Amino acid sequence: MKRLSSEDPRARRIALRKKAILVTSDGNTLDVVVTDISEGGFRLQAGETFYDGENIVIGEPVIVRLERRDDVRAEIVWAQGCEAGCVFLEPSIMNEPG
Repeated sequence: MKRLSSEDPRARRIALRKKAILVTSDGNTLDVVVTDISEGGFRLQAGETFYDGENIVIGEPVIVRLERRDDVRAEIVWAQGCEAGCVFLEPSIMNEPG
């Protein structure tokens, strides 16, 4: 993992690349990569464009499944192109080593 520059306004974010599966509230799944994480949330990248109301919904509760981790409950807060941002809905185990 690489800590982003302290000059970056999001210096408290940690860059990473972890494959995951995004599970939407209606049970659809999408392969994604978690590209950075902070205390309050994380950024996702997908191989296809996120469309609000089609493959995700802004404000939608989702589950992110990471290998060798418990499911992470989150909410989609923004989407642009192939990236989306989520906030944690409960304390995150994604911040723990492993």
